Amino acid sequence: MFELKPGSTLEYGLVRANYTENGELEVCDPYGCTRARILGSTRVGLQPVAPVHRPSRISNCIYLEFPEPLVVHSGTHIWAVVPFDLAVMTRSVVIGYVAPLRVKYTLIGDIVDGNICRYYRTRIAKEPAVLKLEPGEAVMEIMFRGEEASLSGVGFHIAGLQFYSDGSIIYYPRLEVVVSGQRAESKLSGRPNVEDLRPLGARMHLPRIPITQTFVTPLG
Repeated sequence: MFELKPGSTLEYGLVRANYTENGELEVCDPYGCTRARILGSTRVGLQPVAPVHRPSRISNCIYLEFPEPLVVHSGTHIWAVVPFDLAVMTRSVVIGYVAPLRVKYTLIGDIVDGNICRYYRTRIAKEPAVLKLEPGEAVMEIMFRGEEASLSGVGFHIAGLQFYSDGSIIYYPRLEVVVSGQRAESKLSGRPNVEDLRPLGARMHLPRIPITQTFVTPLG
């Protein structure tokens, strides 16, 4: 997504990066700084990754709260805004992670069996181009199936996912949500339905872990 060469700086959302001519790298967000001394004229990349790394890795899920409760039915289709973190890395070494946006968490479910998830109040639209994105925001296609229901938000697992881009917008994989009774089961299901997308991160050798686990959001 971004490349830093020796002697360059970068500001992106809450991230500030400085890479000196003699190889001293400092990349900071509100939660701290990643520092390294890089020998040679190696370029440093900042690539989108799942927002589970800052300020510490305590969660593998995210909960999107809708602007207002949504009444959905089988076939409902929306696009939502979702945050991402950045991996700071050379071609083959991950140096650290930073967050372009402030991080909040929430508890989904009860205090005993619930999940602590990254929290984000999203914005929604019928088409991704309508959404005005801030630094650190991507878009995600959400497909609903099953029963009609009123949803205040939806949670899903996010570690190891593959991002995509059309050259201007960053995309999450498509999310499928099945509503049944008093629960909504969510699972990332693959490439979004957008033409001319390319995967992000392949050149930087980011690890990819298939996500097969379904996340359950209690309703009511």
